[in-house]
Amino acid sequence: MPGKKRWKLLNFLGHAIPLLLVVYVLSVGPAFAVAEDSVFSRGPDVIYLGYVEFFNSFYAPLLWVGEKVQPIDDKLNTYMDFCLFSMYPNHFSEASNF
Repeated sequence: MPGKKRWKLLNFLGHAIPLLLVVYVLSVGPAFAVAEDSVFSRGPDVIYLGYVEFFNSFYAPLLWVGEKVQPIDDKLNTYMDFCLFSMYPNHFSEASNF
């Protein structure tokens, strides 16, 4: 029985880890939109700067890869801008570009 439980655990981890990585990458756009909106809408308030600090620290590995690989950086910036303009179309004048 212990062998069967081990395989179940490995099977679960084999599916959960890739799924969590995909969710991590896809969550960068909405998180960027919330962080940017907190700065632009409310001003540089100390309470809301925590969003920007959290964004920069939580997504640092993904942003670092984007800095090192130009095609990834282009796609990442396009996705983050798309999420920003989709979630808050009235706040930013560049929303008409999409």
